[in-house]
Order: sequence, then C-alpha cells, then structure tokens
Amino acid sequence: FGAVLQLDTSGLGLCSRKKDLIECFKVSGAFDYFLRFVCPDLARYHTLSEELLKHGPGIAQISSHVVLDRTKEFRGYNLERLL
Repeated sequence: FGAVLQLDTSGLGLCSRKKDLIECFKVSGAFDYFLRFVCPDLARYHTLSEELLKHGPGIAQISSHVVLDRTKEFRGYNLERLL
C-alpha cells in the first residue's frame, strides 16, 4: 500500500514509528511525503490509516493507493550509465 500525506514534522515522526512503514520520500507537488507501507491485508491498512489520522495532529490528509499488480520490478541500476 502506498499513501501520500500532507503533514508537518510531528506527523512525520509519528509515521516513522509505525512498523508497517518501509519507505518514506519527501516529494514536490500537492503532497509533502510519499510513504510506502507493507500490511498483511486491507483491514490492517485501514486500522493504520485510522491511527495516523486520530493520533497525528500533524497529519492533514491521507490519500491511499493500493498496488494491484507489479508491472515492473526495480532490480537495481547500473551507476556507470550516469557518467
């Protein structure tokens, strides 16, 4: 599951303490951060999002995105291509 959030630093601290969070990116655009969660099922993700909204005064909005299928998997990048 992925989520984009509008939050401040207190909200970011709350998110970073969640065991389901595996990645966090600061991004430009309509939202401040893109977070990637791994949850065993949709029920756990629902509980997680409710916890974040209830206990996170620094979280203004959550927009969730559920991965339906992996169409291309990241397998690393040849850094020599950057030179």
